[in-house]
Amino acid sequence: MKLSSFTLAAGLLVIISACSESRQLSEMPEYEGAWLVANNIETIMSDSALVRIKLTAPKQLEYKRGDREFPDGLHMDFVEADGHSSSTVDAEKGYYYMDTELWKVVGNVVLQGLDQGERLTTEELWWDPGKREVFTEDNIQVTIREGNEVLTGYGLKAKQDFSEYELSEITGEFSVEEDEDEREVVNQEEE
Repeated sequence: MKLSSFTLAAGLLVIISACSESRQLSEMPEYEGAWLVANNIETIMSDSALVRIKLTAPKQLEYKRGDREFPDGLHMDFVEADGHSSSTVDAEKGYYYMDTELWKVVGNVVLQGLDQGERLTTEELWWDPGKREVFTEDNIQVTIREGNEVLTGYGLKAKQDFSEYELSEITGEFSVEEDEDEREVVNQEEE
């Protein structure tokens, strides 16, 4: 009988300690950090078998929900159907949000329109790949190659190739071309 009492007591002790250990593990907070860390990445994104984006970054972190972070900066080339890069984006940091499928780049952001020669600088820029648009509500500066003009303001919505854009609030000085027809109407109204 003594052996079986000892065996029973030891068995209970093992069960009790196992239950308290599993309780401690379940009380531990879930890991929130990166699940994947990749260095010196180059990612090619395609649509209908055509390269659309080339992304390079020194470091990429991927999280449980599929969100990505580029803590050491990134460079993106937006590629057109004919294979040429129409614009580029460079930034100190970048983020991809899986639930909204939006990208955010921050810190000395530069969007360069290669076809038209425009250059946008800002501190924060969002990219919606589904709409092929970029936007921001932050301070912006747009440099236009023709005439070397600089537009400043707040807020922008543009095609990702930077071929068309709308500025929300424009500040600063810039030239406005007048049509001869408009000039004649203005002159007639003044007389």
